[in-house]
Amino acid sequence: MDRSGSLGGGATTAGVFRCETPDGASVLFKEYRPEICAEVDPDALRRHVWWRQRLPPSKRRSLDSLAAWPITAVRRERAVIGVLMNEAPRAFFEEADSGKARDLSVLVQDADYSARFDSPYYPPPRKLAALGHLLESLAFFHDLGVVVGDLQPRNILTTGLGDVPRVYFLDCDAYVVSGNSPFRSAREPVPWQVPGADGFSEHTDLYKAALMVARCLDESMALRGLTPRMFSDVLPSADVRLLCRLTRPDPALRSAVRAAQLRPTARGWQSLVKEDGTLYVRNDTYAMVRWPLPPRGSDTAGRNSAEPPQADDISLGQMDDAVLWDQPDDFAGPRKRWLRRLLDLFRWSPERDD
Repeated sequence: MDRSGSLGGGATTAGVFRCETPDGASVLFKEYRPEICAEVDPDALRRHVWWRQRLPPSKRRSLDSLAAWPITAVRRERAVIGVLMNEAPRAFFEEADSGKARDLSVLVQDADYSARFDSPYYPPPRKLAALGHLLESLAFFHDLGVVVGDLQPRNILTTGLGDVPRVYFLDCDAYVVSGNSPFRSAREPVPWQVPGADGFSEHTDLYKAALMVARCLDESMALRGLTPRMFSDVLPSADVRLLCRLTRPDPALRSAVRAAQLRPTARGWQSLVKEDGTLYVRNDTYAMVRWPLPPRGSDTAGRNSAEPPQADDISLGQMDDAVLWDQPDDFAGPRKRWLRRLLDLFRWSPERDD
């Protein structure tokens, strides 16, 4: 095992090290902090590993393409000290630093920050395409009875600007499978805790995913309250209303939509980035138009010449009444206009959507 330097670590992790198995395969060893070892249930962790092994081969391949699921537990004497897992594909690491994984926090950086620190800037279509893959991945997990739980940017990787926007999930040893987790106590950072939630569930996953979409588009980790007029330049108002419904402070008022119902929206967001790297966007004004948008007041021929959406590229506004709420607001202008955001701040309250 190469212990010359850790590849990272988190709240439960002393370090992540590359090592080689007896049959010559290269894997990663995730070593738990000493104080965390007592929180791991060895029998539950063993079942966690076996669960992956018992999946049908096609499902197991799909899981491995999405997540670093633990492939075995590592013991010292009788105590569990960590897990072995496969390493994320190279596309999820920074090009200039092969040991630095690229987590979803890069999608929150605004253009000024990116320019100041000479880091790539992800425009809204690329953010949405990666987050669409995240939503579709949640549907895959939930269909298997898996809840992510601690869903937050540091635990999810994404590809760079030159690759197809995709995500890859980490810390899978703490996921909840059929209501059970190897960790005896749940851990999550305060900014991503769900108001009124008692433990992890599919609904808490969707709350955090919706909040992540909003924070990435707003380019602010501090965002909490959403309004129906936000992001009107890059999303149809029905999609924004979905984000509002999923992140309501009162759990009783949140949408009960499931991740599987959001697959059409997720695929529509992914279609905004074409194979040749061309970017598109949809909103209440444009069905499909090249990004960046034409200046306001300019000729709108772009919407006629834009590539039409494919059959599966539909938004929530085209779904059935179970997830269709209100008619679209009028076009509110670019979200970065300070006046609109100031008005929204005074207008918004947790009790209303419009």
